[in-house]
Amino acid sequence: MTDTDQLRALRASTDLLAIWDENGDFLGASAGVMALVSDDPLLGLATEGWTQLAAARARLDATHPVQRLRLVHATAGGGWAALDWCLCTAVGGIVIGQAVQAEGAHDEVKAALLREAIGALPDGFALFDPDDRLVLWNARYLQIFEGHPTPRLEGMRFDDIAQLCFDMGLYRGAERLDPDYLTRRISAHRRADGDLVQELPDGTVEIIKERRLPSGGIVGIHAVVTRLAQDHKAAVEASAAKSAFLSHMSHEIRTPLTGILGMIDLMSEEPDPNRQTEMLETIRASGRTLLGIVNDVLDVAKIEAGRLRLESIPFTPDDVLRPILMRHDYQAHGKGLALDVIWEGTPGLRRLGDPLRVGQVVDNLVSNAVKFTERGVVRITIANQEEGGLVIEVQDSGIGMTAEQVAQLSAPFQQADATIARRFGGTGLGMAIVGHILRACGGGMTVDSAPGIGTRFRVVLPLPRAVDAQDALEARRDQQRKSLRGMRALVADDNFVNREILGGFLTKLGLQCTMVEDGVRAVEAAVSEDFDIILLDISMPRMSGVEALQEMRRQRGRMPPVLAVTAFAMADQVQEMRRQGFDGHLGKPFSRVDLEAELLRVLEAAPAP
Repeated sequence: MTDTDQLRALRASTDLLAIWDENGDFLGASAGVMALVSDDPLLGLATEGWTQLAAARARLDATHPVQRLRLVHATAGGGWAALDWCLCTAVGGIVIGQAVQAEGAHDEVKAALLREAIGALPDGFALFDPDDRLVLWNARYLQIFEGHPTPRLEGMRFDDIAQLCFDMGLYRGAERLDPDYLTRRISAHRRADGDLVQELPDGTVEIIKERRLPSGGIVGIHAVVTRLAQDHKAAVEASAAKSAFLSHMSHEIRTPLTGILGMIDLMSEEPDPNRQTEMLETIRASGRTLLGIVNDVLDVAKIEAGRLRLESIPFTPDDVLRPILMRHDYQAHGKGLALDVIWEGTPGLRRLGDPLRVGQVVDNLVSNAVKFTERGVVRITIANQEEGGLVIEVQDSGIGMTAEQVAQLSAPFQQADATIARRFGGTGLGMAIVGHILRACGGGMTVDSAPGIGTRFRVVLPLPRAVDAQDALEARRDQQRKSLRGMRALVADDNFVNREILGGFLTKLGLQCTMVEDGVRAVEAAVSEDFDIILLDISMPRMSGVEALQEMRRQRGRMPPVLAVTAFAMADQVQEMRRQGFDGHLGKPFSRVDLEAELLRVLEAAPAP
């Protein structure tokens, strides 16, 4: 019979047999063994059991031809079984083991269960016998040796373990805090009646709870608490920052709102057309301010939810940034400041990126420079080079910042100093948004600042040049814009002003509009007429937008694309609209550009009729 035939016969046997080669490598086990123990080369043995087995095999020789030992195996059913093994050497150095199920092995099984339970603990565990020798521990207990060779600890006295850790420098900072730390640590262990705080090499902190057992031994639990404490501290600080933010947000919102409502009252009684025009401009400016605050809050909410995404479309930085800089130039002159703008590089060079977010970065930087500068100059340099991306520098002669204040710039709901909100106003959200945009596009920002001297921001945006393929994409979008002309749109909104705005924007885009004031009339129109796109307000009387969409689908089946037009703009709310069957979402307030972009997106994604 060949070796292969012998191994095949062994594996078919129902007896409890196993075989190893002359090097100690496991060759196989019988069907009886594999039916009982876990199906792996270790035969369900823990490290301790496998070590015992290897030692027994090594002791086999002419003087000791047989070795007997008891091992505890993890069973295929998830429990434990104790087997009494008899090992002997065959021809060629092969080791054959035969086992029988051990009688009265409850203690060994219980010990195996105990070791398994201790190994699963999330905290470090150590058990010392009455002679203060380590007899049982888990992997978490060895965390103190992370990054260092782990010594053989079994049977070591605690005094020796503590001395070893001290000599290896594993009690972080102990020699600085107290020259007698080692003596105090050993004394605390022997008392075993309190808690001890100990710093580990990686900077985490353990709370060690040691207690003496009735048998005289000592059990210790090592719980790592630093990460939990740091998370708790960060949560408390974030909550406090948001509370402070909300406490003065009412002022930031009420100021432009007062301007809008007050000017409307005055305008209703003002007969002079020129004066009415001035009031109308004040209303428009206040509305933009209010919209900016709302947009900042929504952007930060998207950032915290990880859902602020950047576009990648061709654009010309000059065209995007000039209107922003002109607006700030007007504000700067109103404060008696000079606003110097320097354009470098290639005029008209197109980039691939998100023009809205690039403009948002520049808008925030220049707005802060003008806001925090009371006299002098604000200088903006925009370098749109053939190579090297888009580089923007904003330098002012304003109040400046300390290094600590610079470090807080990207924290949401905060400003560099608590008094700034009272002195200059603002929400403290702008720089948090800037920081996220820069990270999202792979950009970077450096800040040089000194109190009383001023601040210089340098932003590098690695935006690639727009290639011919992107030019073709833009041409295709131009063609899509033309395709909007003549399309039929159904608009349902219970608010007259919102209907007028939607109708006006859609008409300017070339669409023909049918306007209704609630969900019931929207269903009637959608069932009786054909439309290319439907825009539904969500909160309408008689029938909501969601109910109207469900009824439309029930009555007509196939539907054109449907947009949810709503003030619900949080990420989870938008997702809910999609789950309800809407093809797109238009958050109020919106611009004509927003409306056009969402129309083109959903129409392009819609299946062909």
